[in-house]
Amino acid sequence: MYKFRSMKVLKAPKKGAEASLRPDEDRIFPFGHFIRKAKIDELPQLINILNGTMSIIGPRPVAEDQFDMFRYGKWNEAAKVPVGLSGPAALYDYIYGDQITDEKEYMEKVYPTRRELEYTYVQKAGLWYDLKMIIYTVICILYSLCGKECTWILKELVEDANKTMDK
Repeated sequence: MYKFRSMKVLKAPKKGAEASLRPDEDRIFPFGHFIRKAKIDELPQLINILNGTMSIIGPRPVAEDQFDMFRYGKWNEAAKVPVGLSGPAALYDYIYGDQITDEKEYMEKVYPTRRELEYTYVQKAGLWYDLKMIIYTVICILYSLCGKECTWILKELVEDANKTMDK
């Protein structure tokens, strides 16, 4: 997966070290915050879309050290569809998860819903849902650049996740 680098390269993690879903703030370049907020760092993934290794909408790719956290049980359904540049889980993380810097708090408040939204995507995948996610992605980026939150989109995503959790 291609990306613009927004962070310094992490030294090789120690064997047995836990995977982290939060970026280490000390590693983000000065301009990295802006390119991450504007999602400019994701633009090179258009090459992945063009070469067929990625879709525009779908579950986000999972790092090797995080595979066991996301792809087991019913949540392994997300491995059955192509990974995407954006999707409901990515939007949830962008709107809400990126605000939480503490790893433990993230794992308690964001991770379960994010994982559930990847499963939700597999259940709802289709042309109209993908178009909706594309529109929501553009809206969320524009809101973020204006310093506003897409609370109405966040609310809808949480409701979708709760519906699949209840099943």
